[in-house]
Amino acid sequence: MLSGIGVTFWGDKVFGALGVTPPEFYNSMKNNKMTTCMGLWFFGNTIAQNLLSTGAFEIYYDGELIFSKLSSGTLPVLNMVVKDVGRAVEAKRQGGHLPKGKYQASLDQDLFEATEQDVF
Repeated sequence: MLSGIGVTFWGDKVFGALGVTPPEFYNSMKNNKMTTCMGLWFFGNTIAQNLLSTGAFEIYYDGELIFSKLSSGTLPVLNMVVKDVGRAVEAKRQGGHLPKGKYQASLDQDLFEATEQDVF
């Protein structure tokens, strides 16, 4: 959203620095800056709000799922995330892949078990 607004105002410099000719729609954006900015702001905020309202919150490490709010139904706790990321890093160091779902945090068992050693 903000990059689109930036291109609306400074697109000539950006396209010039890249050595590319601006696309056709850019001239319309440049000639209608106020409308373009309001449209980008409105649609950008609408899309951002819809993404947030899904409740999706996932943590990945090197393309592998560490935690998913959609599957667990809860938000992660810092100690659990640190512990699970540490396990994932160690598994990758040893050349293995994470077994699917094995490192997703479990509220029942890990919630209050983390110690300072686990966190740091």
